[in-house]
Amino acid sequence: MAPDPGSGGTTTISSLPTELLVRLLSFLPAIDLLSARETSRRIHNVITDSSYLQYILRIEINGVDDLLPPDYSITERLRLLRQHEKSWNCLQYNKFAEDSFTEFPERRLFIIQDGYLIYKKVTLRGDATIRYGYVDLSSTSPKGELRWVHIPMQHTPFPVPLRLEFAVDYNLAVAISQPYNRATVDVTFLEFTTGAFHPLSLKPTVRIQSPLNPVPGVVGLQAEILGEYVLIAVTYEYTGCYVSLIPWKTGTTTILRELFFRQVTEWRKIPRLVAIDNDLIAVVEDNTNFVEICRLELTPPDFRMETVCFLEMPPLKPNAFLSVSLTEKEWVSTLKHHPRPDLVRRRPAPFRSSKVGNIRFSLDYHIHSDNVYRDYPYTMVLSVAELLTNIRTDRRNVPWTDWGPSRTRIFPRPKDIFPPSPAGPFWISHYSPLTKRDYDFLRARCPPSVTTKSSSSPSLSTPVFSTSKVEGEQWVEGAVETSLPYRDYIIPNLHFNSSQQVVADREWLVDISVREIAGRLTVYHAG
Repeated sequence: MAPDPGSGGTTTISSLPTELLVRLLSFLPAIDLLSARETSRRIHNVITDSSYLQYILRIEINGVDDLLPPDYSITERLRLLRQHEKSWNCLQYNKFAEDSFTEFPERRLFIIQDGYLIYKKVTLRGDATIRYGYVDLSSTSPKGELRWVHIPMQHTPFPVPLRLEFAVDYNLAVAISQPYNRATVDVTFLEFTTGAFHPLSLKPTVRIQSPLNPVPGVVGLQAEILGEYVLIAVTYEYTGCYVSLIPWKTGTTTILRELFFRQVTEWRKIPRLVAIDNDLIAVVEDNTNFVEICRLELTPPDFRMETVCFLEMPPLKPNAFLSVSLTEKEWVSTLKHHPRPDLVRRRPAPFRSSKVGNIRFSLDYHIHSDNVYRDYPYTMVLSVAELLTNIRTDRRNVPWTDWGPSRTRIFPRPKDIFPPSPAGPFWISHYSPLTKRDYDFLRARCPPSVTTKSSSSPSLSTPVFSTSKVEGEQWVEGAVETSLPYRDYIIPNLHFNSSQQVVADREWLVDISVREIAGRLTVYHAG
């Protein structure tokens, strides 16, 4: 600091006026704010006593957007944020509503986005059809009836979409299909709430023509909604994958990448694409042993998808190869602003996720020996915050030892056992009793004064900071050590013995159970 002309000495930061010190500290990231708090008693007291600094600290620690109306004071926002944080840390779930449904001959897959519980239903008998429906949990009365909106795909020009993706904050449903022949893929933009063509889309159905001749069959489709853009990956048999970008409001199509298969094996599947930041995409191709990180350039008309770096996976034996069967992450809003005002809801959520905290890969290692294939399934959880510290460098190839051990957690995945599923800032890792696992690296570092723990809270394990050694015949060294810290939270009074699926977000938890030919859906509310 510059000398004070009046005193002739040097002014330290801790001697600044409180208002100015609060202003300066407010620009620090949460991890630096926590470090600054330990530098002196004065700064510690300023950070602890300032409602504004406590507010921005907890907003970042919890990874949420503030959706409260502008007339709420900082004190009131902080009070509600602490209540929200306590509900999650103590897992105070209250039974909210129940509903029954007939499971067969239909199969339903449920997801939650922004308080909307959505199902995708496939009819298996007769002509296969797909429909979707939803219930707005935030507009439902406690103990009241769930008012479902069921939407058949009658407005669409195709009978069976191969994929359905949703962005409820844009009132958008994206349906992907092959209506006529193997040469085309149709992408249709619908209103999520009605199933009609989306009124903001100038070209409701976009046809992606195969650039290959002769045209091979399509063996895989994938879509990732990125705000006003949709990333589409079409995989063709024996050839490769083409990644296209479509601004869904204009309907123009740009081919960004050609991902050709590096090996020809029967295990070849669609490459997995998952958005990890506003402009960063992780790409995992089967039969390769790395994660490719790509940056998207979304400034029209110069759309690009450029490789930033390759994150190497654990080294393999010569006769082993890797495929990724599933990727999953917490839903994060694609809108940068508040929800649309015309979607009036009885109880709007005060907070929602602002960024991807962790990504789960379902890894399938295969060993081909003496004409016999052996499979070794694993689950890998990646910390996105820690990942970003590596992929924003100039290094082209990042060895596994430089990023993997401290930023991932690898577990064997027994067959017929469900993998962990995202639930707000946690991952559901066990159904009975319900267990949630917190991989948030920042919260794991926080002292107890930041992460609230009530004396009446359920069982809470000690944070795990030691490494875990995972044996694997497919790895050259025979074992892989990972050390991403986590904590297990257990709700002893919630036992989901017959669950088909459990889905959750930061406010709701829904148990979908199946008994004989009927199913039951139980909704719990946090708070």
